Amino acid sequence: SHHARTTMAGVARAVEPPGATHDLAAPAPPQPPGEPTRLLAPGLIDFEHGEIAKYSNLPPLEEQIPMYEHTWLATWIMGYTKKARLLTYDFSKLVTYGGYISAAARGTVFTMNPRVGLQLLMWLLMSAGFGMLVVVAQPIDTIDSSQLASFSNYMNALLPIVMALFISLALERWWSLRIVALGAVFDSVQNVLVQLCAIFPSREFTEIKDRLLRYCLTSVIILVRSAKAEERFLKVGDMVKRHYLTEEEGVLLEQVPAAHVPAVLWCWIMRGVLEVHHDFVLRGGSWEPFGHFISLCLEARSAVETLHTLLETQLPYAYVQFIVFIISINNLLVALRSGVRGAVELANRQYTSVVAELVFVTVVSLLYQGLLMLTYVIHDPFGEDLLDLPTLAYQTHVSETCQAMLDAGSRCPAVEHLFPEGFPESVHPNAVIRLARSPAQQQLRELDRCTTEIGSVVATVAGQVAGLQQLYMEVLSELQNLTVGLSEVDSTLAYFRQQRLSPDKAIARGS
Repeated sequence: SHHARTTMAGVARAVEPPGATHDLAAPAPPQPPGEPTRLLAPGLIDFEHGEIAKYSNLPPLEEQIPMYEHTWLATWIMGYTKKARLLTYDFSKLVTYGGYISAAARGTVFTMNPRVGLQLLMWLLMSAGFGMLVVVAQPIDTIDSSQLASFSNYMNALLPIVMALFISLALERWWSLRIVALGAVFDSVQNVLVQLCAIFPSREFTEIKDRLLRYCLTSVIILVRSAKAEERFLKVGDMVKRHYLTEEEGVLLEQVPAAHVPAVLWCWIMRGVLEVHHDFVLRGGSWEPFGHFISLCLEARSAVETLHTLLETQLPYAYVQFIVFIISINNLLVALRSGVRGAVELANRQYTSVVAELVFVTVVSLLYQGLLMLTYVIHDPFGEDLLDLPTLAYQTHVSETCQAMLDAGSRCPAVEHLFPEGFPESVHPNAVIRLARSPAQQQLRELDRCTTEIGSVVATVAGQVAGLQQLYMEVLSELQNLTVGLSEVDSTLAYFRQQRLSPDKAIARGS
């Protein structure tokens, strides 16, 4: 398949030694004299040569590079557990050649576990034993197997309904482990990194992006290993040896139970992102894009908890035991029925009927025992069976995707065509950051601060002046009222003078 070929091609490429480093701070090539300084695209050495700076030098995910094996029907991968896992299968060949030829292939219900064959052999021997016992116990002519056959038919009619519900629950749980739990962590890893590469494409953020990528991949590896529940795989020190973690980080994580290490790493990832953006905000950036970063980290931690919850919460024991009990009862009845009827038909020399009974007990027992074994295999897809998830292939795919985003994701050909001579200062992705660091920008910030303070003082004074104007209008209104009152007194006194009244009388008449 295309995914298998792509993964194999990525794994097969040469990996640099863990001690190798890239000069991430190497200066850009000098510009010819007389030409203006060009602003190169972040992550690039030169537009003309198209050379991409290697942001990260990640070591291999595991000590052993995964090995692939191709068969006529499927592709298998073998990782650090040295056990094969099914990676992909050819659906076209499976349909073309049918179920008879493919039944003997590796990984089918008939071959994935030798216990299926042992169970089938046991039921065949029990059927033969029942037949011999009946023949010895009583004459052939007196044997009546009709009631036994009716009971067996009743069980075979009821059991498919019960098994359908049981298998659907097992498949739903398996799909949730792959998509809701493990897939959500993989998505969060890549989404966090793609946003970091888009928002912070310049070289000054290379170290923090590389460190966060190592945290992300370490969380994936430890998560998968803790899901296997095998102590020989849960070694944080291995990640220190392969330079995914520093010695100080390894000492801290060694004190944490392995099942909780991924959650701690995602806490570190969120802390690192917030520290980067805090510095970015101090330089004039915005908080808006980083709300999604927090959501991604929280989703990844929730997915980690979901995986452990699903693995630690099995289907109810009584329910599973009852299903196994019903299947055992049904297989026992089928073996008894076929053994009795086969013995009778053999005594009557009806060899065709004997063969039919033999086929019946084989098919029915194999069908239900195979389905039961299938549910056992998929209930924990992180085990050591052939049909368990090829987690190493998934980890390799995520690692290669993140490495590609770090190495080449910051180069955008469309931007290069729009700005072939380099980014103008006003549109360069890091122009805001560079301007924020310049002395001129600092003076502009101080001027803006002073302007803001002056505006605040002016607004306060304007408010006080408006209050004084309102008080003046009130005083003026009172003076007008007083003037009107005085005018009325003057007119009254003038009236009394005209009537030639004495002042005392005039005052009495006036009041």
